[in-house]
Amino acid sequence: MAFDLFAGWEMWATSVGNERNPLHFLFQDTTVTNYLARDPEQDLPAYAYESNLAALHGLPALNDATNTDLRHSSAAAPG
Repeated sequence: MAFDLFAGWEMWATSVGNERNPLHFLFQDTTVTNYLARDPEQDLPAYAYESNLAALHGLPALNDATNTDLRHSSAAAPG
C-alpha cells in the first residue's frame, strides 16, 4: 500500500467547501473562544486580536511544551 502524503489535507484546509468545518478553522475558533475571548459566543471573523494583547501574549504559556517528561499523564490513563 502506497503512503499518500496528502491524505486528509482537503479536510484540514477546505472541508470540501464548508468554511466552518475545516480542522484549521475549528482549532482557530477554539483558541479565540476559549483562550482569548473566553466567550463561547464570540464570532471568530469578528474577533479583534488586538483587543486583548495580554491574552494573546499568554498563549505560549498555555501551548508551549515546557516539560518533555510525559510520565505523569500516563499514570491517569487506563492500563
